Amino acid sequence: MGSQRIIGIDLGTSYSSVSIVVNDKPIIIPSREGYNTIPSIVSFTPDGDIITGYKAQRYLLIDPQNSIIGFKRLIGRRFRSKTVQDMLHYFKYNVVEEKSGGCAVDVYGSVISLEQITSILLKELKEIASHYLNEDITRALITVPAFYNESQRIAVRRAGELAGLKVERILNEPTAAAIAFGFDRRIKRRAFVYDFGGGTFDISILNIDNDTFEVEATGGDTFLGGMDFDIRLMNILLERFEKKESKSLRDDRIAIQRIFEASEIAKIELSSAAETRMIIPAITVVKNHSVSISEKITRAEFEEKVSDLIDRSLMICDTTLSEIQLQRDSIDDVVLVGGQTRMPLIRKRIRDFFSKEPLYRVNPSEAVAIGAAIVADSIYRQSRIDFKDVLPQSIGFSPDGKRYIRIVPKNSRLPIKKEFIMLNNRDNSSEMDVVIYQGDSPYIEANEILGVLSIRGITPALKNFIKIKVTIEIDSESILRFSAVELPDERRLEPVFEKCNIDMMCADTTILDIR
Repeated sequence: MGSQRIIGIDLGTSYSSVSIVVNDKPIIIPSREGYNTIPSIVSFTPDGDIITGYKAQRYLLIDPQNSIIGFKRLIGRRFRSKTVQDMLHYFKYNVVEEKSGGCAVDVYGSVISLEQITSILLKELKEIASHYLNEDITRALITVPAFYNESQRIAVRRAGELAGLKVERILNEPTAAAIAFGFDRRIKRRAFVYDFGGGTFDISILNIDNDTFEVEATGGDTFLGGMDFDIRLMNILLERFEKKESKSLRDDRIAIQRIFEASEIAKIELSSAAETRMIIPAITVVKNHSVSISEKITRAEFEEKVSDLIDRSLMICDTTLSEIQLQRDSIDDVVLVGGQTRMPLIRKRIRDFFSKEPLYRVNPSEAVAIGAAIVADSIYRQSRIDFKDVLPQSIGFSPDGKRYIRIVPKNSRLPIKKEFIMLNNRDNSSEMDVVIYQGDSPYIEANEILGVLSIRGITPALKNFIKIKVTIEIDSESILRFSAVELPDERRLEPVFEKCNIDMMCADTTILDIR
């Protein structure tokens, strides 16, 4: 029988970590190499080996096509969605569509789902914890970006189960960071968590009252993160090389990966130095001669290239404050989370935006994992910590394939129950289908399709004759559940919510009321 202790897992885009509370103190469990994190990379070798972490990071340099990185941005998303299609060119490996319509990767001719890829990384973290604690760990809490939709959360939970873990809770990363910041401090503050990680950007506004953490609003961008800064730095180098050598490296996957890794290192160095030199030996051959890269990059040049990325993050901050009609001076503490917040320009821009010094009481790279350990321990002990979250993006449907009607608005307190009444949308049919979306764009195609709600057992009648009351319940982890009855006699119907492979279904549906 496995241990009953619960580990916390910070599942990051670039790096992941595992944590636990030992002797009433949250700790990060060191990797096999002694580091507090492991690279979120899964590599496949030609002879059938699967490697993760630092070994995979080294293998990535020689085989980027079969080394899966950045998959946190794609897990749980529909392959055909506009968001995914717009981002495919960033990935060096072959992203394909799996049977259910989600994203998968093609490795040596085999299609592997991103849930399976993620489970390999989670299993490695599970084994790191088991080895360190000398116990068979089977229970975990896993953190995700606050702006993850329902499909992404379910996919991460499924990945945990594939890794042999009972996932006790899916927790939003900014909430975990706020708990690391405020737990056991006996404070009463309104905190703004600015979480700029390797692949995602999140913010949450929370009220902290002793050991109660109540989220008021959340916002974010799951395609904005530190790796976008790395790409900008990489492009500086590529442009210089092309000008100097009259040769492009953009189609050389191995060269690009080497430059990308060097760019991440240079970016980190520029957080503490005014300039750095990027040196990459033997990057290619030009006119039968080996050519290396040796380029000086200044902080000022780098900051100019990434200023718009910081602008994007601040626009999200401003929008989220506006959504709950909150002024900047209403914030007591600004908490910085994520490795990218070590960048001096980000700290300056945040200081200017809020007119106050941001806080980094907890290591920005470890805050989420520390908070995860604290919450995991509270579940294990059934202790006093209390937190309340909100719905990150609205839930709704389209009555005609063009308009988007919100049923449950963004930032609704969770858990929540909503009812809406609609009319049957097909003549003489005992079934009707409604496509459920998540998002806040007025353009239906910009929102994410979660699945199809199929309602069965309806009394056959002419279209728009039968009234159906649908109840949607959303739990504390933003997971949906539906029920339905036929009015006026409240006869129970059979709603089935399927995550099937669809594009957009456009059956005209009339909605009468949302409660």
